[in-house]
Amino acid sequence: MKSATFYLVFALLLSLSAKGLAQETGEWVSLFNGKNFDGRQVGENAATFTMDDGAIKVAGDIAHLFYVGDVALLH
Repeated sequence: MKSATFYLVFALLLSLSAKGLAQETGEWVSLFNGKNFDGRQVGENAATFTMDDGAIKVAGDIAHLFYVGDVALLH
């Protein structure tokens, strides 16, 4: 259940982050390449996050994965 909640919150944050830029440019902006953690910063317990078939897999100690890429929310 925690994993499903994480994925839901993660997807929501991604869509909100891209929404502002998409409105300005009129195009979809992908924030995740499905290959690695480029544009992300991991707090403590980095081993909690791994890549599995193009998705971020979360299993382990409490950790945070922050988006620090070039796309910012536009207000």
